[in-house]
Amino acid sequence: MSPFAAPPPRRRWAWSLSLGVVLSAAASMVFLALAGDSGVLARRALAREIAAERARVAQLQAQQRELTERLDNLAAGTFEMERLARERLGLARKGELVYRFED
Repeated sequence: MSPFAAPPPRRRWAWSLSLGVVLSAAASMVFLALAGDSGVLARRALAREIAAERARVAQLQAQQRELTERLDNLAAGTFEMERLARERLGLARKGELVYRFED
């Protein structure tokens, strides 16, 4: 019997079953590699989430630097406090006139 000849009927059934099991196992492995908890799709989603969080951290760090600078300016002198009092509260020194314009 040549090695490429069709197997006898009894062996053919066993061979078909074995092939089916192997193909099912391979398909399951491919599915898990793509869609499993640690699969390609999950890793891509996590990478996008990490990038978004890093951008948020950078934004918060910039905001923190700005607020720290403003705090340092307030602590360093009264000019910044006076400017804020004039702009936000409409305060003026004694004898000064304040003109307000409506938009």
